[in-house]
Order: sequence, then C-alpha cells, then structure tokens
Amino acid sequence: TIFYTDYDNIQLQRIPAVGPPAPILENAGKAHIYGAELETQLNPLSGLSLTAAVSYLKAAYDKVNTTFITTATPLPRVPKWKVSLGTAYKLKLANGSSVDFNADYSYTAAQWGSDVDSNRLLLPSYSLVNGRITYHHKDSGWSIAGFVTNLTKEVYFNGALNFIPNAGNLTYNVGRPREFGVEMKVQF
Repeated sequence: TIFYTDYDNIQLQRIPAVGPPAPILENAGKAHIYGAELETQLNPLSGLSLTAAVSYLKAAYDKVNTTFITTATPLPRVPKWKVSLGTAYKLKLANGSSVDFNADYSYTAAQWGSDVDSNRLLLPSYSLVNGRITYHHKDSGWSIAGFVTNLTKEVYFNGALNFIPNAGNLTYNVGRPREFGVEMKVQF
C-alpha cells in the first residue's frame, strides 16, 4: 500500500511557556503525510502461519497559522518506521480439539512526543514481544487462553510534554507494562 494524505485545519494543543500548564487548542495549519506499507503471510506447513509487515511514514507541515510551530517542526507521534513479525501454529488434537500457539514482535522507531517546538521531546524507539496459547474445545464452543503482553518488560513512552518552563518537570506517558492473564470464551 502506498498512500498520501493532506491535512487541513490541524488543531494542536500547546502548553504556554509561562503561567499555569493549561493546554490551549489552536488551529495550526496544513500538513501532509505519505508512506508505504508492505505486508506478507507465509504458510510453509499445515497449521503454521508466518507474518511480517513494515511501514514507512514521512510527515511535514506545509503551512502554519501560529507562532508555536514552524514548517520545520516534526509532526508528533509519527514514527518513521514500524516493523512487526508474527507466528501462529494450530495443533490439532486427536479428540478434535485444538491448541493455538501465537507469538508476535513489533518495533516502533523514535518519534516526537508533542507538537510544539518549546516542549518537544523525542520518544526513543522500542520493541514489544507478546505471546498467547489457546485451547479450543471441539464441540462445546468454549476456549481458554493464557497470554502475556510486553514479555520482556520493555519500558517505553507513547507521549511526552516538557513542563520545565512553567512547572519545572518533564511528563512522559509510560506504555503498558508486562501483563499476563487467562481468558475464557463461550460461544452460543
């Protein structure tokens, strides 16, 4: 997939450089984003599926209607590269039930955490690994799964603001920690 998108009348929140850190919503101007995505799936063996995807993004402001950004300001939360890999295997049991084994990996490149030059912070790249095992009962329509997300306990950020000029601190939105659990489904 190749795409190009124009954005008109972009609204951005900014934190004033002085005074209380209360966000102000402003019409900022126009921008564009273009990129490409490539996805593939391979089934080399019965029950085994391998997937891969890569995406590239490029974004820029074309015109700005405000003084808190320029056309050189990068758009926030637009990672240049994203990559994902996955594998799934379905094991059919002798009684007609099945067990699914799933694992996936994702990489997100560095990106800017906010849209204002005065409080812009770079968010580092990060990688996540997730896994899941699901037992599907053959006749009764129920399944039970064990799962884990962020298996490697990656500490990552998905947003940030620099409040140093007015509040004396940096604020980072921390991504989800390792989580695990059991899930049961019943279909009727």
